[in-house]
Amino acid sequence: MHSKYKSKDGKYLLEVDYDSEPMNPRTEWDNSTIMYCYHKNYLLGDVEESKKYKWWQDECSSWEEFGKLLKRETKALCIMPLFLYDHSGITMSTGSFQDRWDSGQVGFAVLTSELLKKQGWTTKMRRNWLKANKDKGGYEELIRSDVKTYDQYLRGEIFRTTLHEIKKEVVGYEGAISLPGIFEPWVNVYLQPNPKPIYHVEAEEVDSCGGYYSVADIMSDFLPKGVEVEAIDDNCTLDELVQDTLEMLNDAA
Repeated sequence: MHSKYKSKDGKYLLEVDYDSEPMNPRTEWDNSTIMYCYHKNYLLGDVEESKKYKWWQDECSSWEEFGKLLKRETKALCIMPLFLYDHSGITMSTGSFQDRWDSGQVGFAVLTSELLKKQGWTTKMRRNWLKANKDKGGYEELIRSDVKTYDQYLRGEIFRTTLHEIKKEVVGYEGAISLPGIFEPWVNVYLQPNPKPIYHVEAEEVDSCGGYYSVADIMSDFLPKGVEVEAIDDNCTLDELVQDTLEMLNDAA
């Protein structure tokens, strides 16, 4: 992905790319859940926490048996299965992919009262959440939210953005000549009234940031306040945009 946007006032250019070095939300964030995952080819979920129950997982005869054990031992408020689809990349879900060849269960996501307390959830907050999300399964919606975030990380659907400011400067005037002055070394002499300005335009990188999970988040959180943008041709280079701006200024002058 490489998308470009130009502000409607022509002052900014926004570039959006995939983030090549995103943070792993399971190791670098505080989460509402613990993901106990077991796969022969991938280290998934919360690796250190998963190690605590590896031998039990090996001994259990089914995922159902292991899930019951995990729920009891962790005192889970809610537990949901985790499935992985592995074909030209990997993706994770709390629901089965219905593909016996390229997918299967890899573990469970667990939500506990202790985890919620660590994140500052009060009893009132928990009650309000359960009431507001009753139709979505209550605590299940919290687990699905964590899994959705982790799935985006696994699929590489995280974005980085760079903001360029298009700066313009008047560097002279058409039909003007410089002559030695009395009080200044040189002065401009205009050969005609209302001379046409000559512009210099350049693009300067003013900000850059990664770790965005949607382009909408970039538009709402990253752009300067009040700036509106529109998509432009992804093949348009920065130099071409600068040249277009220069031509627009000269035509308007």
